[in-house]
Amino acid sequence: MAVLRRAIWLNASVLATRQARTSITRFRLLPGSVNPFRSHVSTCPRQQQARQLQSNTSSNTPHLQSSLDSAARTNPQTLTEKIVQLHADGLGQGRRVRAGDYVMLRPHKSMTHDNSFPVITKFMEMGAISVSDNRQVVMALDHDVQNESDQNLRKYRLIEEFANKHGIDFCMLAAPRRNFPKYLAYLG
Repeated sequence: MAVLRRAIWLNASVLATRQARTSITRFRLLPGSVNPFRSHVSTCPRQQQARQLQSNTSSNTPHLQSSLDSAARTNPQTLTEKIVQLHADGLGQGRRVRAGDYVMLRPHKSMTHDNSFPVITKFMEMGAISVSDNRQVVMALDHDVQNESDQNLRKYRLIEEFANKHGIDFCMLAAPRRNFPKYLAYLG
């Protein structure tokens, strides 16, 4: 039994020595500036340039602008970056959107569905009187249409009234199936 224990102990110590040598070798192969315990380093020039893209003015940074142009030529925009570029609001002339940029978007349409009632409530709490661009908003009720409770039907009626009052596109994508007379009463 003692011989078996000694063999297991020797085998474990040899294995530990090999693992230690391997990890030391791996550590020596890493460049001095890279921390082996850090999983993500975000210091690539493209990310640094992306952070400065909107904050910089073109007044005193010609060298940065030329490096941005060369980066744009060597690294084309992704499809998402192109779409965001099309809808960005207040983006300077000639600026290119990159991952990590902070941009303000103005979408063509903004849809809200069964969560419209909390949105309307917040709208009224803010003291707003009208929707600035009623063509931009769409209210579509499609998630909880099978719920035929009086409370839910009342909520849907209030959403529809709000949409009609402000000229917002409204659509009920499905009618309750089981209690159709109750739904007709909801429509008024």
